[in-house]
Amino acid sequence: VRAAWPAGARPANCRLGVDAAGSMTDGDKIGHARQGLRRFLREFSPRDRVGLMIFDSDIRSVVPIAPMAHNGALLRNSVDQLVAANSTALYDATSAGWQAVDRLHDDTRINAVVILSDGADTASRLHTQLGGVLAPLQARANGEGRQIRIFTIAYGSDANSDVLAKIAAASGGEAYSGDPKTIEKVYLQISSFF
Repeated sequence: VRAAWPAGARPANCRLGVDAAGSMTDGDKIGHARQGLRRFLREFSPRDRVGLMIFDSDIRSVVPIAPMAHNGALLRNSVDQLVAANSTALYDATSAGWQAVDRLHDDTRINAVVILSDGADTASRLHTQLGGVLAPLQARANGEGRQIRIFTIAYGSDANSDVLAKIAAASGGEAYSGDPKTIEKVYLQISSFF
């Protein structure tokens, strides 16, 4: 797992993206996702910069990317208040998360986006085709600019795991699968990259 990152404990810039579409209420997936995110947040160091966005039909930056020493409590509080409604703008959310990290212009840190989704894209307006999302990710993975890896979590049996795997692969990241029973373990696996 560590092989994907350079050696050493470099601090990270990380944008967390959580699908908050209405389907996340099925089997209390949103509640279990909150538990997994709480566990994940404990794995970051105070100097890691972490932000949170949620997406359904729209994309909302809930907590801007900032050091955990300053925004850890806000992140935990925001995770506790996650609710689900509407459709899924997966492509636009992926692009928005990647751009938020890219705007930091920081090559000294690990740059990553972690996207959890339980369904297919049904609501993106800027990127209506997967190719529009993959092209800039592939360009960066091929050495054209700073590396920003995307880690995807196909959450539950209705998740579009094929699309999420393509997004992760295009960025040089990793794709994971999880369900309400295993989501904490999945987030812990991803935390080993940081």
